[in-house]
Amino acid sequence: MTREGDYVFAVAAAQDSGRVHDTADVAPSFGPIRTVPVGDVVAYVSTYTGPEVEAMPQNELPAFLLSHQSVIEKLMRVTPVLPVRLGTVLSDDEQVASALRTSNELLRDSIDAFAGTVEVDVAATWNLPEVLAGVALEPDVQAAKEAASQSSSTSRQEAMIKVGQLVEARLAALRDQLESVILERLRPLARDVQLNPVVSDELVCNVALLIDKSSASEIDDSLRELDAELQGKYDFRRVGPLPPYSFASVHLHTIGADDIARALHVLSLAEVGEAGVVDDAFRRLALSQHPDVKGSDGGSAHEFEDLVWARNTLLSALEHRPNDTLPQSIGVSYATVERSMGRI
Repeated sequence: MTREGDYVFAVAAAQDSGRVHDTADVAPSFGPIRTVPVGDVVAYVSTYTGPEVEAMPQNELPAFLLSHQSVIEKLMRVTPVLPVRLGTVLSDDEQVASALRTSNELLRDSIDAFAGTVEVDVAATWNLPEVLAGVALEPDVQAAKEAASQSSSTSRQEAMIKVGQLVEARLAALRDQLESVILERLRPLARDVQLNPVVSDELVCNVALLIDKSSASEIDDSLRELDAELQGKYDFRRVGPLPPYSFASVHLHTIGADDIARALHVLSLAEVGEAGVVDDAFRRLALSQHPDVKGSDGGSAHEFEDLVWARNTLLSALEHRPNDTLPQSIGVSYATVERSMGRI
């Protein structure tokens, strides 16, 4: 499906937006960047026409992701930003402004919480054939291989599987050991630490660090010391400084007028009232449409799912309505911020 509208890259404090003077060449894949300021917050957007990220062909996704990240990191050089979730497209400037207006305080508080910080990612890799050769010489592995070679033909396959499992467990233990060493060395330098997935056999550890901007050189010094202590057995790679991708992500949501109208119809309501009215309508209809009452056929389950969706849609719209009104004709836009401070 093709989307048209404002592609939203990041949000920042409004007083810093004047420092971004010429952004015409920042995002050649998207077009010139402009700002949508509301209150204390500004969004950086670009006109976009293209596929939704979820429907984008796999071979096109890496280039799109790199272009998205390039924009945010270029903006970051002139103003601290919080990244918006990849692929966020709202219909126009007014819908972006509505989201900023509704959630201005939340966004400003989140921007302040990460002020003066950057993300640095540290990855460690090893020479896997060399490590496997060392594991193969360990007594318990050698004993398991010897037992497998002497087992009968009917049980040999199972014995070899056990050898593989033993080797895999040993590699996992070595990864955990190095991970602990890295965390012990780097955690004191960071405000927060988060482990990223290990996505290949060659990757031993992948750590995201939220640090003060002034601490980047200390990270480098610690990695050099660690490399020397481990006698160069691992390759360390530092990426950054980056925006706090792993620690904060702004999500912009829209509940359109059509969504509100449909939710009202499902709950048999003439208009959006207070949350209690929505809950009462949901409970009344749920008593007759719940699968436990109507039976477990697919139709009753679908009807109940519609009730749950309608209730959640209206309650969310009421929660985020601007100025205690619910503009049913245009819907509601709002922001949430996924934060992961203090996970480790």
